[in-house]
Amino acid sequence: MEQNTVKWREGGKSAPWKKDISRKFMYLKPADIKPEGWLRRQLELQAQGLAGHLDLIWPDVRDSRWIGGDREGWERVPYWLDGFIPLAWLLEDRGLQKRAERYIDAILSGQQEDGWICPCGMEEREHYDVWAAFLICKVLVVYQECSGEEEGGHSVEDAVYRALKQLLNPELTASWEKGLAYVAEGSITPQEYMEKLEYFIKSRTSGVLGLNNQNAMRSYFEKAGAYYK
Repeated sequence: MEQNTVKWREGGKSAPWKKDISRKFMYLKPADIKPEGWLRRQLELQAQGLAGHLDLIWPDVRDSRWIGGDREGWERVPYWLDGFIPLAWLLEDRGLQKRAERYIDAILSGQQEDGWICPCGMEEREHYDVWAAFLICKVLVVYQECSGEEEGGHSVEDAVYRALKQLLNPELTASWEKGLAYVAEGSITPQEYMEKLEYFIKSRTSGVLGLNNQNAMRSYFEKAGAYYK
């Protein structure tokens, strides 16, 4: 049976993991880790499958508004990049890394002067769900930790700082948080708040269940199957 091993890099060199208490809670960046054996094979399978090819076969990622396209410009690209970037650097695959860098460069280039980083116009901001903005800020941090570089002359740290300042604007606060404030102020009762929250959750859940995405996604799984080795 193949041994599942992970090595950490000390001073730029790969070294066996040392089981001593001083390293029990040591924070390791992806660049500090070198997967081997079974674990590396699982990462390779991910790279050969959907995770490594969504930007080539799924229009919502391939033609996303995050990179100047006309398809979905909310959470799909951030969620994909959050896994794709570590995958590219853990495997030390320059081809995957270049594809990730293309997205990061487009995202940073699209950031507005006031820090707004999401792919929508000024008139759309009021109704844009800023959840995706927090996701993309996390993605930028992940990219910085993996690559250790600044992309396209942009400062990732500065981009995240400017984006978060915009997101802390109370006018953009999520509606459920505003509801809690209304309860605290006495504008609505706790029961009214809970009824609205329960309705929101049930309606969203019913909407997702009605999508039948398992059928829609089958074609993408079949396309990805051609890349497996």
